[in-house]
Parts: sequence; structure tokens; C-alpha cells
Amino acid sequence: MPTLDWLNRSTAFTTAAQVPFRLFEPVSTHGNARSTADNLDHSLWLSMMLPRLQRLRKLTPSQHRDAYGRLARRGKNLAQQLDEVLA
Repeated sequence: MPTLDWLNRSTAFTTAAQVPFRLFEPVSTHGNARSTADNLDHSLWLSMMLPRLQRLRKLTPSQHRDAYGRLARRGKNLAQQLDEVLA
């Protein structure tokens, strides 16, 4: 199976431990939302999501960790994607 690799994967793993965990984030303003043409880089999204997914794995009890595996059995490949990102 090929390893999922993105632009700044190594720095994402080193900074993942430095991201503070906040259960309740302040609500952002929803004023004048700019409409973008989906020009955000996918590597930026992965770098943003990696600490959250790692924290989710730590906070989820071991008996409930196969919840995303049940989604994969329904035809979705979420389990494979999470394993590739968190590997």
C-alpha cells in the first residue's frame, strides 16, 4: 500500500504535539464570507487536520475505535484514509 505523502508532512507530525487542545473554541464571526473557488491547497488541509485526528484517536476509547471501520464496511473508505494519514 503506498504511503500518503503531502508537501509538509514531516513538519505536520512535529507540530501536531504542539497544538493545544481546546474543547470549546470561540465562535468565529460569520459576517461577510468570501466565496473562494476552492483554491485551498490540499496539503494545508491535511496539515490542519492531522493534530485533530491524532487527538481524536487518543480521546476515543479503544472499544469504540472501530466505528470508522463500520463506515468502511458500508462502502466508504474512511478507515483506509485515516490509517494512511495517521500512519
